Amino acid sequence: IDGAIKSANLVQVRARQLGGRVQTLRQAIFTSDLMRRSPSPLQPSIWVDVGTAVPMIWSQIDAIAADWLSAARSKWPALAGIASAAFALYWVLKLLIRRYMQARMTFDPEYPPGFFRKASAAFIAGPARALPSVAAVGLAFALCHGLGLVYLQVGEIATAALLSFVGYKVSGSLTKAYLQPQRAAWRLMAVDDATAKRLTGIVKSIAALYGVDFLLRETIRVLFLPLSVSIALTFLTSMAFAALLIVLVRTPLPTHVGRVTALSYIRTEIVKAPLLLAALVIVLASLAGYIALARYVAGQVVATGGAVLVLVMLYLASRAIASETPEALAAKSGTDSVLGLSPDQRRYLARGISILLDVALVLLSAPVLLYSFGFAPAEIASLSHRAVFGFELGGFQISLARIAAAVALFAGIILFTRMLQRWVVETVLPPQQTDQGLSNSIGTGILYIGYGVAALAGVSYAGLDITNLAIVAGALSVGIGFGLQSIVNNFVSGLILLVERPVKVGDWIKVGSSEGYVRRISVRSTEIETFDRASVILPNSELITGTVVNMTHRNAIGRLTIPIGVGYDSDPRKVEEVLLAAAHAAPLVARHPAPFVVFERFGDSSLDFSLRVYLADVNRSLSAKTQLMIEILVRLREAGIDIPYPQRDFNIKGLDALRAALGSHRPD
Repeated sequence: IDGAIKSANLVQVRARQLGGRVQTLRQAIFTSDLMRRSPSPLQPSIWVDVGTAVPMIWSQIDAIAADWLSAARSKWPALAGIASAAFALYWVLKLLIRRYMQARMTFDPEYPPGFFRKASAAFIAGPARALPSVAAVGLAFALCHGLGLVYLQVGEIATAALLSFVGYKVSGSLTKAYLQPQRAAWRLMAVDDATAKRLTGIVKSIAALYGVDFLLRETIRVLFLPLSVSIALTFLTSMAFAALLIVLVRTPLPTHVGRVTALSYIRTEIVKAPLLLAALVIVLASLAGYIALARYVAGQVVATGGAVLVLVMLYLASRAIASETPEALAAKSGTDSVLGLSPDQRRYLARGISILLDVALVLLSAPVLLYSFGFAPAEIASLSHRAVFGFELGGFQISLARIAAAVALFAGIILFTRMLQRWVVETVLPPQQTDQGLSNSIGTGILYIGYGVAALAGVSYAGLDITNLAIVAGALSVGIGFGLQSIVNNFVSGLILLVERPVKVGDWIKVGSSEGYVRRISVRSTEIETFDRASVILPNSELITGTVVNMTHRNAIGRLTIPIGVGYDSDPRKVEEVLLAAAHAAPLVARHPAPFVVFERFGDSSLDFSLRVYLADVNRSLSAKTQLMIEILVRLREAGIDIPYPQRDFNIKGLDALRAALGSHRPD
């Protein structure tokens, strides 16, 4: 078995080497053909040869047409039936699609369609517009082929004409669906009506020119026409294509349409600059005799532009599907939820669908763009297989399939860990029968063990050697232990904070002179936002080794103490009654536990009391304190209870000597 495996690996290596050699040879042939220089179209001899070949070309076309007409003369009834069937199919599809689109694209003027409705309508309208013509022409072609009227040169030319017609109709329909020159309300691109009509005409002209060029090239190949005819045709079509690109570049794109911001100047220049460069390359290459290069650039502009347009339409459609699916299903079902999902769950479902559609679009766009660049289907399949199932990068074998499987394995273990943690905490260690701290510690330990196992399993399945990671980690631990003690201390303290949660985000804490709300806990530091809106960054080690006052650790309940001093002639029981009445009148004060009054001391100038109340939300202590103090002051004044000023007795020594000294100077 080991020998068979090694033989298979050897065959695989040889096949890969042969594939590389084939790819190198194909690239060399392609480059040689592309950069081959033909006689310049500016030479008069080219056009003289074309003029000489015109009678021969006409005679060949006349002979082929005469032969086809002689073959079709006996089948005129069948041809008339084919034309009638194609005509009927065209109008039936046309009427059905028109009626469907009118019903779908009807809206209340006060409520214009949104972006996602326009995107879904464009996704449907694009193929639908081209369907009647393409179906009718395809039916006629198939029936004529069945009658034996599509043969030899006629068949090849007719096939080229069919492909050109289908390409023109599809590209024109997609352009109209995207720009909507007649329906501004359904237009996806924010441009005015004049610009939409001009862009639609330019794109349709480019598609028509590309189709005519393809048909004429196939005709030249089938009829074995001279090289001068091919050079002249390529020169004319390339110059016309460059002229259309220049007209497209010179088309002004508005930056504002009404109150809507359309495009910025930078974004339009990013699009126009490559098109202008392509037009200049086509013109210069055609004039210099590089006909193949000019044709290749023109073809790539059309193919890549068409592929990008299709991908953009698919992207807009995916946006529409991902954003409308949950709400649309809810609207159709007449309920507020889909399959019992809450609004947040529907939003997460829409986001997940959007991500899946984006991934599928990316996977689809790669082969489409490669095919538009001229790669053969076999090469695209080989590259896709290597990208998914493994390729070497810097000596490492990377497999996207194994990476995806590793991610799925990691997610599966994490999900299982979460389920196990919930089962242990809620069933094995229920909060009613187990200490909450013990239950929390066990649940947190299970969670972190699961994360560790998931990480190791994912890394191992992805193809990385854990032993190498262990060696690297062991080597780094020495340097970390000596040079990064403070960082490691804060890192470990951060893990302790995240596991034990003595301080959590949103808590009101006091650490030394800093007081405020915890906004973020990372593995190195904790951010505290003070009441002055300043951010204090504290190392995690200070929260572990220092003293921390957490005002909202267990819950938000807190106690507020308000000291009050009254005169000595006041009735203490009356004071207690007034203070309790003020506490019961404050809306922020909790009824349970009940507020109470404490007679603190006999002060120097007053009888000192303190009112102690509990608040359901200690974060509103300032508001509660303000309400209480206002209520206390008002009620004390109504009850005739004074709040005394401080009183002091002063004894001044030596007044007799001062009186005698003053009397000697001022007897009066």
